[in-house]
This record gives sequence, structure tokens and C-alpha cells, in this order.
Amino acid sequence: LKLDHPNLVRLFGIMLNPLRMVMELCDGGELHKAIQKGLIKGLEEEIALDICKGMAFLHSQKPPMVHI
Repeated sequence: LKLDHPNLVRLFGIMLNPLRMVMELCDGGELHKAIQKGLIKGLEEEIALDICKGMAFLHSQKPPMVHI
């Protein structure tokens, strides 16, 4: 199953011991921290739409992807 979409962060692999995820580096850091610092003023609607696009892609897969 290939999950390639511009609104998803790529997962390259996992390690079991210790448990780690190797993911794509996203410039700008964590979205949660940017929101807390007020760095995304005026971009809220665009960010929400991008999140919806990524979620819609995951839900369109057969079988649908489970996410947390």
C-alpha cells in the first residue's frame, strides 16, 4: 500500500527497540507550537483545508486507514 499524498507527512520506517518512527522532516516545526505562538494568523482556513484533504485521502483507501 503506497500512501503518497502532498498533505501527508511521509513515514519512512519504524524501529521496535527502542520504539521510534522515522518520518519526513517538515520545515517550520510542529503545527501545535506554531498555533500556540500565534505564527499562523490568517492561515487557519488553509491549514484546516489541507488537513481535510489528507484525511479524505486516508479515508478513501481500500481498506480505509485507521489514524490517531
